[in-house]
Amino acid sequence: MKSSRFMLLPACMFCLAGQAQPANDRCDGAAAMTLNVAYSQNTLLATSAGDPSNVCTGPFGKGVWYSMQPPQYGTVTISSCGSDFNTAIEVYSSAGGNCDTKVFRTCGDNVGPACDSDQASVSFEGFPSVKYFIVVGGRGGIGREFEVGRDNGHSPERPVQ
Repeated sequence: MKSSRFMLLPACMFCLAGQAQPANDRCDGAAAMTLNVAYSQNTLLATSAGDPSNVCTGPFGKGVWYSMQPPQYGTVTISSCGSDFNTAIEVYSSAGGNCDTKVFRTCGDNVGPACDSDQASVSFEGFPSVKYFIVVGGRGGIGREFEVGRDNGHSPERPVQ
């Protein structure tokens, strides 16, 4: 069984000059993630339109959306451990491959499988025939700069913790 890891890390918080609302501000604009590629994004200009109002029983906002489809069955871990603010993550699956058919799978807010703090992380079993949509944002609607990446460098014998 393979493991995949997504990481959300802080970057420049005050680099907004010339920026606009993120293209992946809503599920139908989800940015596709690729293995071993990091993505930088600022969520300060993200809206909360189309975001879940509560993630893991708490207020949520300024979410940005990503999509991924694992190349094979295995554990997928999504993490924002390196962020310097309180984050939340929610994962949906869609056998139909679109936002209209997405179904809630799991969420993370504080002390997850990869973080021992107020940053979010989740792990779930991913199937290659299923597309996953991930919304990441700030607990209480906080927006900041993220670096998002997907890493599949973990051996099948040692699941991501």
